[in-house]
Amino acid sequence: MKPSFRTTHKGIWLSLALAIPVLFFLALRAIPEIPINPELLPYPEGYSGAESLADDAVAEVKVICLNANNQCRLLVSLKQASAAPNTLLRLGDVRLGTLGSLKTYQYELPETYSPFGKTLEFFDQINQKTWHSIQLKSL
Repeated sequence: MKPSFRTTHKGIWLSLALAIPVLFFLALRAIPEIPINPELLPYPEGYSGAESLADDAVAEVKVICLNANNQCRLLVSLKQASAAPNTLLRLGDVRLGTLGSLKTYQYELPETYSPFGKTLEFFDQINQKTWHSIQLKSL
């Protein structure tokens, strides 16, 4: 490399080494904060965040209602393996889905359907019977 190119190359890299962190810092500061208006979020009265509805030996059940249509998601964290290999989860008259291994399952509830005060049933589809049920608390 020619000496003049070497000097130019070194100057460009030095300026980049100084400019990139400064530009990165300025870009982070320029991100606007999005204000959340609590009046626009349609929570049930007395509801705050991810509300724990039930906790027993089989599962912990939480609900999150975050969007404008008052549509909630039910989080079911299994603590114990399912007693039946083909278990269906039902909330009142709504079929949520099947359960498998020990993990947290997320179910989207129909719009304007409130899970509060309902019974969550672990239904064995093969033997056609409920092997466990959890009464969810109401607000």
